[in-house]
Amino acid sequence: MKSMHEHIIRLHVKKIADLLSKFQFTCSIDEHSWQEYSVKLMFLDKNEHLGHARLYYAPSKKSFRFDARYIHNEDIVGLIGGSTQKSVSEKKKEHSEKYSHHTGLSAYVDGSYIKGKIGFGFVILLDNDKVFEDQGKVSNPEYQDARQVAGELTAVGKVIQWCIIHNHTSITIYYDYAGIEAWVTGTWRAKQPLTQRYAAFVKNSGITVHWKKVAAHTGNYWNDYVDELAKKGTK
Repeated sequence: MKSMHEHIIRLHVKKIADLLSKFQFTCSIDEHSWQEYSVKLMFLDKNEHLGHARLYYAPSKKSFRFDARYIHNEDIVGLIGGSTQKSVSEKKKEHSEKYSHHTGLSAYVDGSYIKGKIGFGFVILLDNDKVFEDQGKVSNPEYQDARQVAGELTAVGKVIQWCIIHNHTSITIYYDYAGIEAWVTGTWRAKQPLTQRYAAFVKNSGITVHWKKVAAHTGNYWNDYVDELAKKGTK
Protein backbone atom coordinates (compact mmCIF):
# COMPACT_ATOMS: atom_id res chain seq x y z
CA MET A 1 0.00 0.00 0.00
CA LYS A 2 1.38 3.38 -1.03
CA SER A 3 2.05 5.96 1.67
CA MET A 4 0.42 9.36 1.43
CA HIS A 5 3.83 10.89 0.72
CA GLU A 6 4.46 8.51 -2.17
CA HIS A 7 1.02 9.31 -3.59
CA ILE A 8 1.77 13.06 -3.47
CA ILE A 9 5.17 12.56 -5.10
CA ARG A 10 3.68 10.41 -7.89
CA LEU A 11 1.08 13.09 -8.64
CA HIS A 12 3.83 15.70 -8.89
CA VAL A 13 5.92 13.46 -11.17
CA LYS A 14 2.92 13.01 -13.45
CA LYS A 15 2.61 16.78 -13.82
CA ILE A 16 6.30 16.97 -14.68
CA ALA A 17 6.01 14.15 -17.21
CA ASP A 18 2.99 15.81 -18.84
CA LEU A 19 4.89 19.09 -19.14
CA LEU A 20 8.03 17.47 -20.59
CA SER A 21 6.01 15.48 -23.12
CA LYS A 22 4.96 18.74 -24.73
CA PHE A 23 8.63 19.31 -25.55
CA GLN A 24 9.41 15.78 -26.76
CA PHE A 25 11.02 14.57 -23.53
CA THR A 26 9.91 11.64 -21.37
CA CYS A 27 10.23 11.21 -17.62
CA SER A 28 9.85 8.03 -15.57
CA ILE A 29 10.31 6.90 -11.98
CA ASP A 30 13.10 4.50 -11.05
CA GLU A 31 10.93 2.24 -8.92
CA HIS A 32 13.95 0.78 -7.11
CA SER A 33 15.07 4.20 -5.88
CA TRP A 34 12.26 5.08 -3.47
CA GLN A 35 13.14 6.60 -0.12
CA GLU A 36 10.64 8.00 2.35
CA TYR A 37 10.52 11.50 0.87
CA SER A 38 12.39 11.16 -2.40
CA VAL A 39 12.72 9.23 -5.65
CA LYS A 40 14.99 9.16 -8.70
CA LEU A 41 13.61 10.21 -12.08
CA MET A 42 15.00 9.17 -15.47
CA PHE A 43 14.85 11.44 -18.53
CA LEU A 44 14.83 10.48 -22.21
CA ASP A 45 14.66 12.20 -25.59
CA LYS A 46 13.23 9.45 -27.81
CA ASN A 47 15.72 6.66 -27.05
CA GLU A 48 18.55 8.87 -25.85
CA HIS A 49 19.24 8.81 -22.12
CA LEU A 50 19.54 12.38 -20.83
CA GLY A 51 20.47 11.62 -17.24
CA HIS A 52 18.60 11.50 -13.97
CA ALA A 53 17.59 13.69 -11.04
CA ARG A 54 16.43 13.06 -7.50
CA LEU A 55 13.17 14.67 -6.48
CA TYR A 56 12.78 15.58 -2.80
CA TYR A 57 9.50 16.30 -1.03
CA ALA A 58 9.32 18.37 2.17
CA PRO A 59 6.02 17.45 3.89
CA SER A 60 6.25 20.28 6.45
CA LYS A 61 6.49 22.88 3.67
CA LYS A 62 4.52 20.88 1.09
CA SER A 63 7.22 21.74 -1.43
CA PHE A 64 9.51 19.95 -3.89
CA ARG A 65 13.09 20.42 -5.03
CA PHE A 66 15.36 18.71 -7.56
CA ASP A 67 18.99 17.73 -7.47
CA ALA A 68 19.52 17.93 -11.23
CA ARG A 69 23.31 17.76 -11.40
CA TYR A 70 23.18 14.52 -13.42
CA ILE A 71 20.84 15.77 -16.14
CA HIS A 72 22.76 16.24 -19.38
CA ASN A 73 20.27 18.62 -21.00
CA GLU A 74 19.93 22.29 -20.04
CA ASP A 75 16.39 22.55 -21.42
CA ILE A 76 15.10 19.87 -19.04
CA VAL A 77 16.84 21.56 -16.11
CA GLY A 78 15.14 24.81 -17.08
CA LEU A 79 11.71 23.21 -17.37
CA ILE A 80 11.81 21.39 -14.03
CA GLY A 81 13.59 24.19 -12.18
CA GLY A 82 16.40 21.99 -10.90
CA SER A 83 19.68 22.87 -9.23
CA THR A 84 22.76 21.62 -11.07
CA GLN A 85 25.11 22.41 -8.17
CA LYS A 86 28.00 22.82 -10.60
CA SER A 87 30.91 25.23 -10.46
CA VAL A 88 30.43 27.89 -13.14
CA SER A 89 33.59 29.99 -12.79
CA GLU A 90 35.18 28.61 -15.97
CA LYS A 91 31.92 28.92 -17.90
CA LYS A 92 31.52 32.52 -16.74
CA LYS A 93 34.96 33.39 -18.10
CA GLU A 94 34.37 31.53 -21.37
CA HIS A 95 31.01 33.12 -22.09
CA SER A 96 32.06 36.57 -20.95
CA GLU A 97 34.88 36.49 -23.49
CA LYS A 98 32.80 34.92 -26.26
CA TYR A 99 29.80 37.24 -26.09
CA SER A 100 31.25 40.58 -24.98
CA HIS A 101 31.48 41.91 -28.54
CA HIS A 102 28.50 42.29 -30.88
CA THR A 103 28.47 43.49 -34.46
CA GLY A 104 25.32 44.83 -36.09
CA LEU A 105 21.81 44.31 -34.76
CA SER A 106 21.28 41.61 -32.14
CA ALA A 107 18.89 40.66 -29.35
CA TYR A 108 18.79 38.54 -26.22
CA VAL A 109 15.53 36.89 -25.16
CA ASP A 110 14.29 34.99 -22.12
CA GLY A 111 11.18 33.77 -20.32
CA SER A 112 10.31 33.12 -16.69
CA TYR A 113 7.67 31.28 -14.68
CA ILE A 114 7.08 32.32 -11.07
CA LYS A 115 4.11 31.35 -8.91
CA GLY A 116 1.89 30.59 -11.86
CA LYS A 117 2.81 33.78 -13.75
CA ILE A 118 4.71 33.82 -17.07
CA GLY A 119 6.99 36.68 -18.02
CA PHE A 120 9.08 37.63 -21.03
CA GLY A 121 12.06 39.92 -21.44
CA PHE A 122 14.32 41.02 -24.27
CA VAL A 123 16.96 43.58 -25.11
CA ILE A 124 18.03 44.81 -28.55
CA LEU A 125 21.62 45.87 -29.20
CA LEU A 126 23.25 47.79 -32.03
CA ASP A 127 26.87 46.70 -31.91
CA ASN A 128 27.46 46.83 -28.13
CA ASP A 129 24.92 49.55 -27.32
CA LYS A 130 21.45 48.89 -25.98
CA VAL A 131 18.80 50.53 -28.17
CA PHE A 132 15.62 49.01 -26.72
CA GLU A 133 14.33 46.65 -24.05
CA ASP A 134 10.96 45.41 -22.89
CA GLN A 135 9.36 43.06 -20.40
CA GLY A 136 5.85 41.90 -19.67
CA LYS A 137 3.45 39.13 -18.75
CA VAL A 138 2.02 36.40 -20.98
CA SER A 139 -1.68 36.37 -20.16
CA ASN A 140 -3.10 34.00 -22.81
CA PRO A 141 -4.61 31.11 -20.79
CA GLU A 142 -3.91 28.69 -23.69
CA TYR A 143 -0.18 29.06 -23.05
CA GLN A 144 -0.06 28.56 -19.27
CA ASP A 145 0.98 24.90 -19.47
CA ALA A 146 4.09 25.90 -21.44
CA ARG A 147 5.31 27.93 -18.45
CA GLN A 148 8.53 29.89 -19.12
CA VAL A 149 8.77 28.56 -22.68
CA ALA A 150 5.74 30.70 -23.55
CA GLY A 151 7.73 33.68 -22.28
CA GLU A 152 10.75 32.75 -24.38
CA LEU A 153 8.70 32.49 -27.58
CA THR A 154 6.80 35.69 -26.82
CA ALA A 155 10.10 37.53 -26.42
CA VAL A 156 11.25 36.38 -29.87
CA GLY A 157 7.92 37.46 -31.36
CA LYS A 158 8.31 40.92 -29.81
CA VAL A 159 11.83 41.21 -31.24
CA ILE A 160 10.57 40.29 -34.73
CA GLN A 161 7.78 42.87 -34.43
CA TRP A 162 10.33 45.51 -33.40
CA CYS A 163 12.43 44.72 -36.48
CA ILE A 164 9.41 45.03 -38.77
CA ILE A 165 8.34 48.37 -37.27
CA HIS A 166 11.87 49.79 -37.54
CA ASN A 167 12.49 48.50 -41.07
CA HIS A 168 15.24 46.03 -40.19
CA THR A 169 15.49 42.91 -42.33
CA SER A 170 17.87 40.78 -40.25
CA ILE A 171 18.94 40.27 -36.65
CA THR A 172 21.01 37.89 -34.54
CA ILE A 173 19.02 36.42 -31.65
CA TYR A 174 20.81 34.97 -28.63
CA TYR A 175 18.80 32.44 -26.63
CA ASP A 176 19.31 29.72 -24.01
CA TYR A 177 16.35 27.41 -24.73
CA ALA A 178 16.92 25.10 -27.73
CA GLY A 179 13.30 25.07 -28.91
CA ILE A 180 13.48 28.74 -29.85
CA GLU A 181 15.56 27.86 -32.90
CA ALA A 182 14.57 24.20 -33.31
CA TRP A 183 10.86 24.83 -33.87
CA VAL A 184 11.61 27.43 -36.55
CA THR A 185 14.21 25.36 -38.39
CA GLY A 186 12.16 22.16 -38.11
CA THR A 187 14.69 20.28 -36.00
CA TRP A 188 11.84 19.90 -33.53
CA ARG A 189 8.34 19.29 -34.83
CA ALA A 190 5.91 21.93 -33.58
CA LYS A 191 3.01 19.94 -32.09
CA GLN A 192 1.23 22.48 -29.89
CA PRO A 193 -0.76 25.56 -31.02
CA LEU A 194 1.78 27.83 -29.31
CA THR A 195 4.82 26.35 -31.06
CA GLN A 196 3.00 26.09 -34.41
CA ARG A 197 1.96 29.74 -34.34
CA TYR A 198 5.41 30.78 -33.20
CA ALA A 199 7.25 28.89 -35.96
CA ALA A 200 4.88 30.13 -38.66
CA PHE A 201 5.15 33.74 -37.49
CA VAL A 202 8.95 33.79 -37.48
CA LYS A 203 9.27 31.98 -40.83
CA ASN A 204 6.71 34.23 -42.54
CA SER A 205 7.88 37.50 -40.96
CA GLY A 206 10.31 38.42 -43.72
CA ILE A 207 13.05 38.88 -41.10
CA THR A 208 16.25 36.87 -41.49
CA VAL A 209 17.24 35.52 -38.08
CA HIS A 210 20.75 34.33 -37.24
CA TRP A 211 20.49 32.09 -34.18
CA LYS A 212 23.10 31.94 -31.42
CA LYS A 213 22.65 29.61 -28.44
CA VAL A 214 24.17 30.55 -25.09
CA ALA A 215 24.26 28.53 -21.88
CA ALA A 216 21.95 29.80 -19.16
CA HIS A 217 23.32 31.15 -15.85
CA THR A 218 26.96 31.14 -16.86
CA GLY A 219 27.84 34.80 -16.42
CA ASN A 220 26.83 36.09 -19.86
CA TYR A 221 25.93 39.69 -19.02
CA TRP A 222 23.08 40.24 -21.47
CA ASN A 223 21.62 36.78 -20.99
CA ASP A 224 21.49 37.38 -17.24
CA TYR A 225 20.05 40.83 -17.95
CA VAL A 226 17.06 39.51 -19.90
CA ASP A 227 16.59 36.76 -17.32
CA GLU A 228 15.98 39.51 -14.75
CA LEU A 229 13.67 41.35 -17.15
CA ALA A 230 11.60 38.20 -17.64
CA LYS A 231 11.34 37.67 -13.88
CA LYS A 232 10.13 41.25 -13.46
CA GLY A 233 7.68 40.63 -16.29
CA THR A 234 5.86 38.02 -14.22
CA LYS A 235 4.86 40.79 -11.81
